[in-house]
Amino acid sequence: MLDLEQITHGISTGITASNFWFAVALGLGYRIFGRSLIRYIKRSLGWRKPGQRRRAKAAKRVLKRLAGIDHDGAKLAYLRRIDPFVFEELVLEAFERRGLKVQRNERYTGDGGIDGRIWSRQGNLNLVQAKRYTKHINAQHMRDFIELVNRSGCYGVFVHTGRTGSLSRQLAQAHRRITIVSGAQLLQLVASANNQQVHHSKKPQTAVTIDTQDARA
Repeated sequence: MLDLEQITHGISTGITASNFWFAVALGLGYRIFGRSLIRYIKRSLGWRKPGQRRRAKAAKRVLKRLAGIDHDGAKLAYLRRIDPFVFEELVLEAFERRGLKVQRNERYTGDGGIDGRIWSRQGNLNLVQAKRYTKHINAQHMRDFIELVNRSGCYGVFVHTGRTGSLSRQLAQAHRRITIVSGAQLLQLVASANNQQVHHSKKPQTAVTIDTQDARA
């Protein structure tokens, strides 16, 4: 005859022991790997700070708002007025809705000039910088981003709401791993994101591409 009390005691003892050894393993992991372990766990669980979650929601609202604006000029004018951090979230959200793997930063400042990371369908890592400009982009920002991409040995996507001056364009064209997304290409990216569900897109339906020069504006 089964003894319910013994069975319950055995289960609770097993759970307690399991939790104990998990805590021990976590403690040892933290002593060995430190903050990098905590960052990995947070990233795996998709944990974000309240301010980041708030701006991510705001970015989704901006995407919906843009779908109701008819003229491209008005859309760009609207994007130039939103919070810079919301624009960062909007860009990453748009790429994610295209079915690309996206990695967001733990914070908005002190990120070393990187606003996020995306992986192309060929598996290539692309560093993302999203700048909400009202006028011409700062050529020094382009120089710094190019240097960062070169040091990392990967690709780079520079997304902005301003105007690409001739110097910035020449700098990007001299480095084949840099793609500029602005103007019509930016609006295409945003428009296509509004027509997609996150993680459900198999093939891109937008002219915006990465790892190539096609997206330059």
